[in-house]
Amino acid sequence: MDIITDKSNLLSICILTYNRANYIGQTLDSFIRQAEPYNIPIYVSNNCSTDNTVEVVKEYKKKYANIHIQTNTENIGFDRNLDKAVKMSESKYCWTFSDDDIIREGAVATVLEQLEKGVDLLIINRSYYDKEIKVEKTHFCWKEKDEQYLPGEHNKLFDQMVEYTTYMCALVINKELWNTIDNQKYIGTGFLHIGVIFEYIINKKAAYLSYPFIQTRGDNFGWANKQFQLWNFELPKVFNYLTQYEDDIKSKRANINQQYSLKDLLRYKAINQYSKKEYLMIKEHKPTMTVWESIKLKTMVYCPIWLSLFIIWFKPKVYKRIILHRQVMKNQDDYLI
Repeated sequence: MDIITDKSNLLSICILTYNRANYIGQTLDSFIRQAEPYNIPIYVSNNCSTDNTVEVVKEYKKKYANIHIQTNTENIGFDRNLDKAVKMSESKYCWTFSDDDIIREGAVATVLEQLEKGVDLLIINRSYYDKEIKVEKTHFCWKEKDEQYLPGEHNKLFDQMVEYTTYMCALVINKELWNTIDNQKYIGTGFLHIGVIFEYIINKKAAYLSYPFIQTRGDNFGWANKQFQLWNFELPKVFNYLTQYEDDIKSKRANINQQYSLKDLLRYKAINQYSKKEYLMIKEHKPTMTVWESIKLKTMVYCPIWLSLFIIWFKPKVYKRIILHRQVMKNQDDYLI
């Protein structure tokens, strides 16, 4: 295919992969069609997959020569692999992406148009599909209106977007700014991208595209077995480093005050993620608590899983989500180390 305009210096696609030989081909297909006219490179950082992921990627390299793959000698965890994927790129901007989701037609051209306006962070909406990306379940996963964030509006950006930006595929980052951040404090949290982008975006420009250019493969997420730890300890840890953001906004978006409702505890119990181990983690992070809090947290340690499932059964929508989560956990590869 003839190159329309070479944009390889402007944008790279940076894909993280681990044991996704069954899916990464679809991801590459969706990008190749749109990247090739602009000679946009696709970088794949393989986190020591034990399946035939490497062979699949090499087959796609025969279709598009501007695919580059590196393989880690051991599984270095999500955060380090993400940083490695970004550092593979030589472009100004990197679109960080997973190895199982895909993009809609027109996504790359629209992203390039936005980047040429000079934003330092671009956030892209997604739609939610079934596991085979055949049936659309939710068309807009986040806000349905485009947004522009000017220098000085970082608290507004954080308030409106931080929850959504936990989804790495939504991010097109400025690599030069990414590299200015000392990211070691975020390694191991599972949220390296949150810490880095919200550090570097202060007094910079950001934008949000509301059209769902990303199609997310449902019930295939890589953090199912670590939900309690991630959302209650790791994300608050990241927020604690973001000192230039308002505390009341941070407390709305993460459990930084270690507050647990019975409803929350029942849900964690139902997915087998609340036990004595989690109770001790809470005690370590919150050594002082009321008598009621202590009784509630201790009692739920001994609540049988079957009882939590029975109680949640009276909320059919919640029960359905819990059952799906339990199914995902059964087949979960340990990626977040």
